[in-house]
Amino acid sequence: MKRITLVAVSLTALITPAMASAQADVTINQTGLDHSVTINQVEDVLNSITITQGQNEQRAQVRQTMPGGSNTTVISQGEIGGIGQNETEIRQTGSNNLGSVTQNSSTNIMLATQDGSGNTLTTNQGFVDGAGADGVGNSILARQNGDDNVITVRQNFEVLGSGNDVDIFQDSADNEVTIDQEGSNNTAFVLQGDLAGVGLNTATITQIGSGNLTAIGQNSTGNVAVGTQTGNNNQLFIDQGFNNGTGLGGDGNYAEGIQTGDNNTLEITQNVTTSGSGNSAIIRQIGNGFDLVINQEGSGMTVDMTQM
Repeated sequence: MKRITLVAVSLTALITPAMASAQADVTINQTGLDHSVTINQVEDVLNSITITQGQNEQRAQVRQTMPGGSNTTVISQGEIGGIGQNETEIRQTGSNNLGSVTQNSSTNIMLATQDGSGNTLTTNQGFVDGAGADGVGNSILARQNGDDNVITVRQNFEVLGSGNDVDIFQDSADNEVTIDQEGSNNTAFVLQGDLAGVGLNTATITQIGSGNLTAIGQNSTGNVAVGTQTGNNNQLFIDQGFNNGTGLGGDGNYAEGIQTGDNNTLEITQNVTTSGSGNSAIIRQIGNGFDLVINQEGSGMTVDMTQM
């Protein structure tokens, strides 16, 4: 294994610690197998890390943990037609940070944590620059703590794959998640909000293929959840107004489930065990043998349903 460990801190910051923090930029390019990179940046703001690791079995760990923000990390791993098995871990602290990860092929792992507001995380797995090998067994675990954060995930977009998993946790309010998965037996799980939060979160998940699972949980008020599945034997679950059965009553939440295909299951739950008002559920199911369950508690609820 080829291993690189860097602590990125500017000479200016070492000589004049009382002055404003300086910018530190790091670029690493690696080709071959089984490389490992670890970078810790201790500047406050405007840091940039770019890591490119060709071929397979690569590992990258980046930590930008000073409280400033506006830092950028861009990581690309793998090769077209490769076996994958790459790993990335990102930890960013502060506001307006950007994390971007691209992992080609299969059995890749991406872990990310962003603490602060206005952060953005983008992850592509299963392809590089729009073309690559089918992605099988890729996984993403990401957590954002703060307001106005955005996560975008694409697994096997325009290529096939199976057995991929995405788990997203966003605390607080005004956060947004978009997930696109293509293939079979994929899983997308999103949990947004906190028990004392104001809500206003948005989750949009699209799955193309069969045997896929979507689960969205949103606490409090003013949330939007949209799940779209095309294929057979898919499952879609949306829970709004609470987390794991406890939480604040949710008002003005919007849930939309769209399924095209046979033997699909759709369940929408709004404010069961708590009270709420003005929530709405939109259902579109096209196909045969579908199963539908809607649970709403409170006042002023609406349901718009079409089954064909």
